[in-house]
Amino acid sequence: MNSTSQKTVAFITPRYVEASAGGAEVACRFFAEKLTLIKGIPAEILTTCAEDHYSWKNFHQPGEFKKNDVTVRRFPADDRKNPDMYGAAAVKLEAKKKLSLEEEDFIFNNNINSQALYEFIRRHQKDYAFFIFTPYLFGTTVNGTKICPEKTLIRPCFHNEPYARTLRVKEMFRRVRGILCNSPPERDLVLKMTGISPEKTFLVGEAVETACLPSEEDILSRFSIRSPYLFYCGRREPGKNFPLLLEMFREYKKQNRNPLQLVTAGSRYVEI
Repeated sequence: MNSTSQKTVAFITPRYVEASAGGAEVACRFFAEKLTLIKGIPAEILTTCAEDHYSWKNFHQPGEFKKNDVTVRRFPADDRKNPDMYGAAAVKLEAKKKLSLEEEDFIFNNNINSQALYEFIRRHQKDYAFFIFTPYLFGTTVNGTKICPEKTLIRPCFHNEPYARTLRVKEMFRRVRGILCNSPPERDLVLKMTGISPEKTFLVGEAVETACLPSEEDILSRFSIRSPYLFYCGRREPGKNFPLLLEMFREYKKQNRNPLQLVTAGSRYVEI
């Protein structure tokens, strides 16, 4: 650790993918870089070697490197136990059925964890000012926040979804020092679903980089878009309700004879 480590803020996220990743992971990287480059506060990202958020298999080599003045430390992801049992429990959760505490623990202990990462936090917890975990629903957050909750903040990227209703998530929100929310509606949802004190929540907002945005004319020309359009950007999968979006757009087109198009960009192949 360097001499400034006492002032360093550690961000913990299940994966770090330079090209693209989930929205919470991208926001985490952006937050850490701006904290360092603009505010002058040293930041590090602690993550696993996984890249694929379906299998969570180790893809990258463990170790550390620097990107935009932020040190990134990768640790091996744990092997997952009994994926069939995990899948059954996850399906039950997604169906909004009540899970036992044992079933909840099984889910959070087998989606993505890293004992090597947890051990690093235990050994170096005095070297960091704060540990900021994101997003809320993975084992790296649910289990990692148990190590030194008095120095732990969560940037949850909270949703009204089955994971948010689990007892283990509610316990986690109560034990940590604070919750960093991106918007007033997210903060309202956190308070409603977890029952924590409003004093534990902090509205930090979300920055958007605009310096590199091309003009609308460039976008329309490049992709041959000639009519009004709706734009979806993100993972095109059931977990993001993308099939529902397609279904609703089809129904809209049935009822409205106009040139509106649906334009999408993101991961996973889509069969239209």
